[in-house]
Amino acid sequence: MPGYIMLGKYTQSGLANIKNLETSLQKTKDTMKEMGIRFVGYWLTMGEYDFVGIADAPDDHAMAVLALMLGESGACVTQTMRAFSEKEAADIVKRLS
Repeated sequence: MPGYIMLGKYTQSGLANIKNLETSLQKTKDTMKEMGIRFVGYWLTMGEYDFVGIADAPDDHAMAVLALMLGESGACVTQTMRAFSEKEAADIVKRLS
């Protein structure tokens, strides 16, 4: 499955409920599983973004739905990137002429 990295920033609403982070993350992981998305990990970060999430999904559409669901919740805004594995990167480089 394709890999994805999601960078996120908590909104004021998300920060107001940050003490419920563990419960919110579990609900998100359960939803991801139902969508066929494999949760790899979540990291709280310092700097421009508040968190990083990594997942494998069946396709871009599944990740787009997840990103929209998270945005719709009002708790965060996200930026999602397609991430290529080491093997995928090697295959891509081999195609260079």
